[in-house]
Amino acid sequence: GSADLPLGTAARLTDLEAELERAERERDRGRAEREQLASEVATLEARLEVERRPAPAPPAPPPAVVTPGPSASELVEAQERIGNLQGQLELAKQSEVRLRKRMSNQEQLYASIRSELEVKKDRLRAQDERIQRLEALGVALGSDVEPDSAPDSDVVADAGLVPADGSAEVD
Repeated sequence: GSADLPLGTAARLTDLEAELERAERERDRGRAEREQLASEVATLEARLEVERRPAPAPPAPPPAVVTPGPSASELVEAQERIGNLQGQLELAKQSEVRLRKRMSNQEQLYASIRSELEVKKDRLRAQDERIQRLEALGVALGSDVEPDSAPDSDVVADAGLVPADGSAEVD
């Protein structure tokens, strides 16, 4: 892709902008997934809290009637549900940590691509300014060079018309 193209070209800038947009979309997907998992974690924590909370004490039965407590099988079932919910909660927390790390990496990638894009844009602006100076020099020297067919600055420098550092001093 863009590594094959010369630095600062419009095609390379377009490739970098497309890569930046992909990174932004992936970052947004990561954020959405993190928010969804955070919501699931909150729901699971609330369910776990409800499961752990003791049932409200029923009103005192009349002394003649004795109500049995939860059976042993109900207690075992409740303990299994609690264990299952704790496992789900642990998985959700691990997923959240993984997604936070992934989002952090995406943000770093985004910042890196963004700064590279700015460098490329600055380089392109400098090249445009250099071309304009060379075109102006060509007009000042009375050259018949068309602005669209102006030679590269390296060719002009090699021909001895302009110093290689790009400075255009006319005596």
